[in-house]
Amino acid sequence: MRFFMAKVLNAGFLCVDFIAAQLPAIPGPGEIVYAPAGIKLRIGGHPANVSVDLMQLGAGRGDVGLACAVGDDVLRDFAVRVLEEKGIVVFLQEVEGEETSKTLTLIVEGEDRRFINDPGANQYLSFSHVLGVLEKFKPEIFYIASGILGDFDFKVWELLRYC
Repeated sequence: MRFFMAKVLNAGFLCVDFIAAQLPAIPGPGEIVYAPAGIKLRIGGHPANVSVDLMQLGAGRGDVGLACAVGDDVLRDFAVRVLEEKGIVVFLQEVEGEETSKTLTLIVEGEDRRFINDPGANQYLSFSHVLGVLEKFKPEIFYIASGILGDFDFKVWELLRYC
């Protein structure tokens, strides 16, 4: 039985996260610290995370869409594979000559997380791309996360007015 029954479009930034947890410390200059839990590669960014979470809550395949920008690199391929395996409909704008956004997350035991982000292709998300996806996908719910989307951040209100 499906728990969630609405068509949702999530839009905004997507990141590929490199996560090193359970670190004993942050290394000083010239030092090395080994990651006892390994270094994990995960999909990230609020819209991608919300999309995955909705699928885990029981949304049907094809009911959750994601509109964002990616680079023309291997991390784009990773993101597409992960999202499509989860059953998310991906509407990715590929930005030529840019890399997919990456975040390095360092978690020292007993301390808050540290983030190092390269916004990459997110800075070039096109307003017309997201508007076109809205018109094509026709969601019942639209979620957008902004803040690192370059000029797009100044047009979010136009999308909300359209909705």
